[in-house]
Amino acid sequence: MLAIVLPTILAIFGFAFWFRASNTKARYQPNWAYSGAIELVVWAVPALTVILLGGVAWIGAHDLDPAKAIAGASKPLRIQAVSLDWK
Repeated sequence: MLAIVLPTILAIFGFAFWFRASNTKARYQPNWAYSGAIELVVWAVPALTVILLGGVAWIGAHDLDPAKAIAGASKPLRIQAVSLDWK
């Protein structure tokens, strides 16, 4: 969660600092309509978040596969069991 929250908080403070009333370098553009770079950032951040979390879930799910053999130094122990419904 901090990977999303911290950059958002930093961006809020950065925008507030840059677009303050006393900054003469900041430009006011009231007729601004579209920016491909901003669209890329706006859609890339959630997409990368989903890819990152999906990758973590995918790897974790395959690491915890119950059919996968457990690595060990000794030979596997073979157990024979019988299951009866009526007992």
